[in-house]
Formats: sequence, C-alpha cells, structure tokens
Amino acid sequence: PIQNGNRTDRNFDLFAKALTVYVQTYGHADVPQKFCVPSDDEAWPRECAGMPLGSRVAQIRSKGHYVNGNHPRAKRRKAILDALGFRW
Repeated sequence: PIQNGNRTDRNFDLFAKALTVYVQTYGHADVPQKFCVPSDDEAWPRECAGMPLGSRVAQIRSKGHYVNGNHPRAKRRKAILDALGFRW
C-alpha cells in the first residue's frame, strides 16, 4: 500500500503493485527486460500504465535499487519482493 513516505517509497509501492499483477497473470516474477505495463488492459493498475517493469526488475537485480542497505524500509521492500517469488 502507498504510504505517506518519500518518493522512493511511493515508487516502490507502485512497482510492487505492478509486479503483483504480473505474478498473478504469468505465475512468476521473471519479468522480461523489455516488458512495460500495458495501458489498455484493465487488469493492470491505471497508475502503473507504461511502467518499464522489466527494466525496474533488472535494476533491482543488478544494482539493488530499492533494497540496498540495512534501513528498515529496504528490509521491508526485500521481504515484499521475496514474498512475490522475486529471483535475486
């Protein structure tokens, strides 16, 4: 859920929403790098339309985007991704 946090928190929460729909739709979290959230499919959250989901997954895997460090927020984000079956 989107909380009253900083922009990174809001961006991660939108990413997690889109990844959740991807997992529900495709049965896994291995998003192809070129995959973008469709804008013409009601199954996807409107606020995520056009999101480059595949490249965000690649950033997390290669650079630790959103999950770097020992900050409680980073740990929460990693736990959310783990629960979705994210492959590190």
